[in-house]
Formats: sequence, structure tokens, C-alpha cells
Amino acid sequence: MWQHIQNIIDEQTNRLMEKQYQKLNKKLDGLTHKPNLQKKHNNQTTTNRDQQQRIKNMTNIQLTQEQKKILSLGPKYAIEQEPKRYINDLILDTGNAIRTFDPKIQNTYRHLVTKQIKWISNNNRGNILHKRYQYCLNNLKKTLQNNNATMVKADKSKAIVLIKQKFWIINFRIL
Repeated sequence: MWQHIQNIIDEQTNRLMEKQYQKLNKKLDGLTHKPNLQKKHNNQTTTNRDQQQRIKNMTNIQLTQEQKKILSLGPKYAIEQEPKRYINDLILDTGNAIRTFDPKIQNTYRHLVTKQIKWISNNNRGNILHKRYQYCLNNLKKTLQNNNATMVKADKSKAIVLIKQKFWIINFRIL
């Protein structure tokens, strides 16, 4: 009986949350798609300046536009993991946590967790941006290795500096 009541509560909560998310998404869409041309132009020039300020290329390596875009996100940007990788860890961690509960309520929570994990795995299939970012970064690493260059974080800013490794070692020894 308790599981049936829990399912009804869960369904009603999910319906209310979906309605609220739809309202919020509608508001966000309205705010992001306003046709203000002057504002768009100013934002584009600002982002180009930010990209140039965040990347200091002191080598003769030509970066692609996509590589510049990824590097402009900053040195602390974390690329999202592929859903297959973290769902297995999520299953194991929640299974271990549920084992600490009272045996009478373990099945209820297993059922709820199963529904949530299925929802996560179904909704994360369309996001392949992490694969593209990782591919571009791997290509950039290979290019840097072939040209004997390296990426370092600037001391007092969020910039990334591309320099030759010999130059970096010489300056490091001088300091």
C-alpha cells in the first residue's frame, strides 16, 4: 500500500514540476529570443574581445575557431562527462546508500531511484557537446606536442598562454 501512495505522490510532484519547468523555459525563451539587434551586435564584439584576451598565443601555431572557443572558456572549465560514464557510478553509489536504509523501505527507494536513473539516461542522449570538446582538445594537445609547445595558465588572470617549451624552461630557471 505504501508503495502505491508513494507512486501517486511522486507522479503528482512530477506533474507540478513539469508545469513549473515549462513556465520557466517559456520565460527564458522569451528573454533570449528578443529581437534587439543593437544588443546582439555589442555582445558579439564583447565575446570576440574576451576570446582574444583569454588566449595569448606566443607560438606560430594557428588555432581553429573551435579551439579558440573552447580555450576561451578558461582553464577551470570542466568538460561534461559522457552520460554512460557517470550513470554506472550513480547506480553503484545509490545502491550502496540504499543498503544503509531500513530493509522495509529499501524496495521503495530502489523503485524511485530506478525511475530517476531511467529519466536521466533518456534525457541525456542528445547532448554530444562533450564529445566534440574532447575531440578538439585532443587534437590541440597533439598539435602542441608536435610543435614542442605547451599551455599554461597566466598568473594573474584567467588567460591561457601558448608558449614554446624551451622558452618556458629558460624563464623558469631565471626566476
